[in-house]
Amino acid sequence: PANMIYDVAISAGEPAALLIATANGLMRSTDGGTSWAGLSAGLPHGTVRAVRFHPSRAGAAYAVQYGQLFASSDSGATWSAVAGADLEDKTIRDLW
Repeated sequence: PANMIYDVAISAGEPAALLIATANGLMRSTDGGTSWAGLSAGLPHGTVRAVRFHPSRAGAAYAVQYGQLFASSDSGATWSAVAGADLEDKTIRDLW
């Protein structure tokens, strides 16, 4: 399915900030879901299976794509691969 949603994350410190993991990558809303923008800075194009905001670190978020863990420190605007977090042979469906 082209628009399948796999996961939804709501920021505890900023409830209007939302991330959704989809078959087409990550999307972000900063206005409680009224509008959405696709995210691609630092992420390969394709399915993202899981996404979470860190429960106590403002702006920190994590996503799993293609067996790799990605981290963001700016509420999902940009992403980078987490070194040493190769999950290639693992099936990840959720983050904590």
